[in-house]
Amino acid sequence: AGNYIKKGGSGFWLASGFNYTGGDFVGCQLSGGINFNNGKMKGLQISPVNFSRDVVGSQIAAVNISKHIDGYQVSAVNIATSMNGSQMGAVNNTTGKTNAWNIGVVNITTGDFNGFQIGTVNLNLKDSRGMQIGVVNLNEGKFKGIQIGVINYADESTLPIGLINIIKNGRLDFHIWRDSNAFYNLGIK
Repeated sequence: AGNYIKKGGSGFWLASGFNYTGGDFVGCQLSGGINFNNGKMKGLQISPVNFSRDVVGSQIAAVNISKHIDGYQVSAVNIATSMNGSQMGAVNNTTGKTNAWNIGVVNITTGDFNGFQIGTVNLNLKDSRGMQIGVVNLNEGKFKGIQIGVINYADESTLPIGLINIIKNGRLDFHIWRDSNAFYNLGIK
């Protein structure tokens, strides 16, 4: 019910249970259980769970895990140490340097982030640049770019647009509101 190779491999692998490669793999792995690659994966992995040390290509699953990815992860939960590409899922998490588009319910990066995030909650724990669109955008560090949300928080932010903007070291804040007479107001503080 599975494919196992101790070293690297290539080709089109199809299994009802698992595909395991102990080294680099080039091609496509499809399984009904797990694709596990202990080397660099160049190609496509599709299964309920995908794991690969390094990916150049795409992972599609319920859960994707990769140390580094140059490509795309699509699933309910995406986890990568570092990334160049895109993550689409309910929860997207990268722990290292990230140059990506994150589209999900919750997007979390704990390393430097450069890119675009759309989610209910976007959380960056280091300096970030790009654009965030969400209900809550939180940045521990400087954010260079545009934040659009109900609540925006950052140590510093270039342009936060929201109902509540908390910028610890902010100098310029942009507000739009409507008063009881239905007049729209624009303010810069």
